[in-house]
Amino acid sequence: MVAIRKFVQLHRANLLIFGGLALLLGWGWWRWSVAVSPAPAQRILYLGGDEAGIVQLWRSDAGRMAAATPLTNDPDGIANFTVSPDGTLLAYRALPAEGGAAGGRIVVMNADGRSPLDLLTCADFLCLNLAWSPDNQRLIYERRLLLPDGKLPTAPRIWWLDVISGETYPVLEEDHALSASATLSPDGQWISFFAPETESVELYNFSDGRHFQVQNQVGTAVVWHPTRPIFLMSDFGMVDWPVAADAHLAETHRHTSLGVHLFVVDAETQAYTQLSVTEIVDDATPAWSPDGEWIVFGRRPARTDLGRQLWLMRADGRDARPLTDEPLVHHGPPTWSADGRFLLFQRYDTAAPQPEPGIWLLQLDSGELTEVAANGFLPAWLP
Repeated sequence: MVAIRKFVQLHRANLLIFGGLALLLGWGWWRWSVAVSPAPAQRILYLGGDEAGIVQLWRSDAGRMAAATPLTNDPDGIANFTVSPDGTLLAYRALPAEGGAAGGRIVVMNADGRSPLDLLTCADFLCLNLAWSPDNQRLIYERRLLLPDGKLPTAPRIWWLDVISGETYPVLEEDHALSASATLSPDGQWISFFAPETESVELYNFSDGRHFQVQNQVGTAVVWHPTRPIFLMSDFGMVDWPVAADAHLAETHRHTSLGVHLFVVDAETQAYTQLSVTEIVDDATPAWSPDGEWIVFGRRPARTDLGRQLWLMRADGRDARPLTDEPLVHHGPPTWSADGRFLLFQRYDTAAPQPEPGIWLLQLDSGELTEVAANGFLPAWLP
């Protein structure tokens, strides 16, 4: 009995040892496989020309240069698209027939390209800049009335479009109020839009009616934090720096210059913080990481035609560093993968006579760049 007990104890010990080794080897293999994984097994969407050169919506695998699948076959092509928050629906803007101004359409379909529905025909107005509401029930779009005799369209106004009924109506009570570049907070409580008349970003809270303005001259759409009521925006910012004494001035003096910087605005407190305050740069196209701890954005020297590079910084502006360094190549706008490991963006050579944008993937931990599609633009992840 003693011998049998010792044998059992020894056998158990061996099992524990070998089991531990197996776990360690398994952990090591998992870490290695994650480290060398070239790209996530996730699909992407982008715009690109078909055989006839007409722009269509395409779906591809982000993990490799794979054959893309067309999701649309619109005879006149499409201008832009947007993915619903839950990833089940796509909305896109079809161009008017024969290059005219009137007659564009807003189309909604399943994420696999099936069951397209012409939701709205833009007969005597332009439909621009689609954005989904967080509940997947409505779209926001800009409407610009077309005028006779070839005159320029009227200034934009933002409208709702119900994806079930097709009903459309102004977002603002005063239909004359000019508004553009609308976005909604992830919880749907706040709407932001650019007001050209006051050169400001206006914020409105649907639940309690709070309303305030943030001065802004750039006019691009703000980017909401994934979980908090704060947002990023680009605007002009002053940079003040000392200049050493020279032969003309005996004392140190200061110069002031203007750049385009990123700002963080808190919708609850209206606190306003300028990032990158010491750089004379042109910063744009910011995107929050999925956890909201990091910001990736495009940067180039102010007042230049150089390609915009991708930069990464913490949410408070610290530890900013470049991710790309190709001054003649334009990168962006970037979007994060759901796991925060990859960035998806368009890229093209600004020095080329007729630059053709392509779709690229950047792995953040290694810096590895992977081409996903040789010809394409405006990529987006398909959840």
